[in-house]
Amino acid sequence: MLHVTDVLPKGSFVYDPIYAERGKLVHAACHLLETDGLDWATVPLEWRGYVEAWQRFTVQSKAEIRRSEFPVESKEHEYIGRVDNLIKIKRLYILDKKTGPPAPTVGLQLAGYSGAYREMFGDPMPLRAVVQLSADGSYKFTAEDTPGQKYFAPTDFRVFLAFLTGKKWEMQHGLWSPQNREEE
Repeated sequence: MLHVTDVLPKGSFVYDPIYAERGKLVHAACHLLETDGLDWATVPLEWRGYVEAWQRFTVQSKAEIRRSEFPVESKEHEYIGRVDNLIKIKRLYILDKKTGPPAPTVGLQLAGYSGAYREMFGDPMPLRAVVQLSADGSYKFTAEDTPGQKYFAPTDFRVFLAFLTGKKWEMQHGLWSPQNREEE
């Protein structure tokens, strides 16, 4: 089954193993922070600011973390994904953490997660949000309902489904397989 990030257009973000590793470890540390299992001594100094930024965001926004690092699946559209967080700040948001600038496709990525979430739980589609965590401990929160935001559009789920259809076509014609996702 295709993963949400497999569907995003080629070239929408640059894969760098160093940044990927940083993101993975920061996500793990943030998850441990959320579940009261983080030993700060295990967080490398160069990544500590990102985790502190997450902590600062959750405290300052009064975000209620409903779920963390959980899988979603759309049986109807045949794709899967992993959501960073489901949070409530007056409204319900599917949130993605970024340790660098969000790619232009973050709206499509979160639309895929939101669509699968709605299918699984029958709830209305949550709003989408991204929080950019910085090494200096600061953060920038941008949500679908943030005035002037540039990441999210009402058509994102339809566009995501169009890319999903295209990726399935590529697989059917031997032009792409999950084995070559790292090479892109």
